[in-house]
Amino acid sequence: MIYKKLDKYDRDFDEERCAKYVTNQNGWGGHQCLREGKLEYKGHLYCKQHYPPNVEAKRKAKADKYAERWAKVDAADERRRLEVEYCSGLTDEELRGDTR
Repeated sequence: MIYKKLDKYDRDFDEERCAKYVTNQNGWGGHQCLREGKLEYKGHLYCKQHYPPNVEAKRKAKADKYAERWAKVDAADERRRLEVEYCSGLTDEELRGDTR
């Protein structure tokens, strides 16, 4: 998350480093990413980790993975619902297959 937008007028902004503003390990405060900026995007340099197209691709891959997982869960829930609906009118003997 970006809490502070860094620009060339900020006295702490180093144009040779990655332009991403990151939080400290303890979550209080933050600083400009310490890595060297190698990839340019919209006039700013980014490291490989914070390069916006890479970040978006990683986010999309993760979202697709979980969408696939939840599609399987939803399909299993639908199957259980149909089984309950089908079996609700049957007696215990019919469910067990007892025809004695």
